[in-house]
Amino acid sequence: MKYLVYTVSDFTDYAEECIAYLYESLINNNDESIFDFCVVSNNKNLKSNFDMIVDDNNSSYIGWSKYTKKLPNGYDGYLYLDSDILFNEKIENMFGQYDNSVVCEGHQMASPWFMFSLSSEEEKKEMSKINGFNAGTFAFKKKDVLIEIGNICDRIKNKNFNTIQQACTEQTCFNYWIFNCLKEKILFNNLTRMVQLHVTEKQENKSIFHFCGFTGNMKDKHERMKKFIERYGKNGSR
Repeated sequence: MKYLVYTVSDFTDYAEECIAYLYESLINNNDESIFDFCVVSNNKNLKSNFDMIVDDNNSSYIGWSKYTKKLPNGYDGYLYLDSDILFNEKIENMFGQYDNSVVCEGHQMASPWFMFSLSSEEEKKEMSKINGFNAGTFAFKKKDVLIEIGNICDRIKNKNFNTIQQACTEQTCFNYWIFNCLKEKILFNNLTRMVQLHVTEKQENKSIFHFCGFTGNMKDKHERMKKFIERYGKNGSR
């Protein structure tokens, strides 16, 4: 089995340092022969220590590029991870019986961070009955899912939105795709038990630590990740 693990970045200050923490956690817990790693960016003039894919994303918000159409073929599975994640898990454990794997949040999909604004009133009622999903970690076996999510994004993506509005909107597109899959009785592998979201200095009994929380820059993420590593060690187990 061979996997592609990828993240996205516009390489603002401290972004590459966060990616380095992510990559180090991957290689500390996985044989490098079973996966390739790359960064998707929308700036072809940037240089990085990591393999890069340049995406056709003319927005100020890099998060849209996680649904890029430019991922290479030929992998048994694809794993997307936000760059503010420490991954102390086996990559193969992100895949299972079903084609797609997702992480559930602790808040209902009625939240503005999950509710797709173009949903019908009937859909909104149904969406309010389930929890939202975090778009910072997901895995899939077939690249077609990126086209499906991308088509939803194209309905609502507005580069005139500010960055936080775009971040919110992008995640609602991801949630709307999941909602439609669930309506069609398409099931997902549930990764929630592995992931600690909104990590502070307190460690839970998890293997994937996501320092999410929109701050508009990567310096804060880098500081939080560094402090966590210093306290708990590279494998989060000190």
